[in-house]
Amino acid sequence: MTRIVGYTRKKEPRWFSVLLTAGIVVFIVVVFLAVTFSINWTTELVKMRKTATTTTKAIPTTVAAPLVVKVQAEEKVVSGGEVKVEKIVFSSGITGNLPVDNLEKLSSGGRIYCYSRLVAAEVPRTIYHVWVGPEGDVAAEIKLTISRIPSDLWSYINLGGFSPGEWEMRIKDESGALLARKTFTVY
Repeated sequence: MTRIVGYTRKKEPRWFSVLLTAGIVVFIVVVFLAVTFSINWTTELVKMRKTATTTTKAIPTTVAAPLVVKVQAEEKVVSGGEVKVEKIVFSSGITGNLPVDNLEKLSSGGRIYCYSRLVAAEVPRTIYHVWVGPEGDVAAEIKLTISRIPSDLWSYINLGGFSPGEWEMRIKDESGALLARKTFTVY
């Protein structure tokens, strides 16, 4: 007599498939969050680069005696071909990319901001804010990018430790051509 033995497939444990599915879901969520964070971080970095000062020379931060800044009304705007400087304002601060005031006097050795409104024939364009001290030495040369028309750009320096006298802000294009300049006096 022949004996027939039946075969029944054994049930596989469910814990393995549940663990595998949960691992895949966690991996997808982590990748999604990493990509989203990377995109947001890159967008914020681009925004910061558009408005931030990117190149500065070392500026002394010690404050000797309080300085008084008197801004002279002299402003020379030179025709710049493809880039036009519409406005230059010295201010004690910047809020929303606009100056908070138009300095006549600054009674401390703190920061002084230079706000400029520029219009370019095409964007993006690079310009430089060049802060020139009383002896004719360059205190800072700050690279800025015109990214829209018109563009509100600004830079600042800390006046503490610098010599009193007549200072000059020069705005130059990427070839080094002078677009505009404005002077101010530090007492």
